[in-house]
Amino acid sequence: VSNIEDQWYTEAANVELTATDDLSGVKGTYYSIDGADFTEGTSFTIEKEGTHTVTFYSVDNAGNTEVKNTVEVKVDKTAPTTVSNIEDQWYTEAANVELTATDELSGVKATYYSIDGAEFSEGTSFTIETEGIHTVTFYSIDNAGNIEDKHSVEIKTDKTGPVTVSNIEDQWYTEDVNVELTASDEQSGVKATYYSIDGAVLTEGTSFTIASEGIHSVAFNSVDNAGNMEDKNTVEVKVDKTAPTIKADFPTEYALGSSFNLNYDAADNLSGIKESFVEINGVKNTTGKITFDKPGVNTIK
Repeated sequence: VSNIEDQWYTEAANVELTATDDLSGVKGTYYSIDGADFTEGTSFTIEKEGTHTVTFYSVDNAGNTEVKNTVEVKVDKTAPTTVSNIEDQWYTEAANVELTATDELSGVKATYYSIDGAEFSEGTSFTIETEGIHTVTFYSIDNAGNIEDKHSVEIKTDKTGPVTVSNIEDQWYTEDVNVELTASDEQSGVKATYYSIDGAVLTEGTSFTIASEGIHSVAFNSVDNAGNMEDKNTVEVKVDKTAPTIKADFPTEYALGSSFNLNYDAADNLSGIKESFVEINGVKNTTGKITFDKPGVNTIK
């Protein structure tokens, strides 16, 4: 008989053969490993991994030869190898993780994983929904009991586009306008910012100048490193560098005691007239009419 059990050995298998004979006694014991020539002996070691066939028998002092016995010696010193389907990229949707374990000898018994330091769970597939950078640790164990060293992989998930704001206020600018666009993204970071002025082709950039007068429509958005594209934002940039114009047709001479209405035309093609006023000799007129009751020179502003 042998000491070999029906199991996988994770180290060299020390084989012991024990022969008994109640009458003439055992003369010799012989063994063969994997079909090799028979060797006399009762103990030997099998180092090599794999499933080995050991054949053995004994002969007693009367010359009786035992019928050959056969036993399998299964040696597996190597732990499984586990890989994941995760790539070094940002995922814009839930990340479906698949763990694949292989073991050439005893076979994989189980695979375990941990997300962000939590307790290990058994399984080979799971989903990560929450945004952020997650650390997944995993390993497998084979049927011989060999435990794989732990592996770690980062799973980066970003489902949200950037947020871009401008420095433009709801006002009229009287000089060239230096537009600044500022984009932020909490996860993968901003890759690029684009803008368009008055429906022109999109241009990459975060700063530009609008010099021409008028009401300009600026559209802008950003994309992050995960590929999430922000919805377009639109802002009006209002530029008016030109003062209003006045048309007044006042005669330069008036008879004493005469009066007239202080009517004139004021125009502004862009921001419009905010306030109009008339001064007579430095005093604001509120009636819109003047009567010359004293001789002399009058200044109308």
